[in-house]
Amino acid sequence: MVSGSSMNQGGLSKIISTVKLLLGANRLSSMLGSNKSLLGQASGLSSNLGLMKMGMSAMGGSSDKLGGLIGTALSSVGQLEKGGVGAKTAEPALKKQLGGILDLVKGASL
Repeated sequence: MVSGSSMNQGGLSKIISTVKLLLGANRLSSMLGSNKSLLGQASGLSSNLGLMKMGMSAMGGSSDKLGGLIGTALSSVGQLEKGGVGAKTAEPALKKQLGGILDLVKGASL
């Protein structure tokens, strides 16, 4: 299908990466925008951060920075999964980390 088109595989790969990155970012933005607690949403957070990680190559030179931010956020999500006082303490920091990730993606020229 693709071989008969004028689009090369590199271009298609970049489009797929961009879609993964933006889809994960949009879902995270919705989770943050709802002003609901992130407690109990660790699975969704991990899934969407993972989706963004798969699409990081669309960021070009900024992908290393994004990878570090995603890694830090995933660590904080791990704290949410544990529950208890640690989860309540980790939530504000995680919201700030996710905001930084979203700001980086918004500022990127994809």
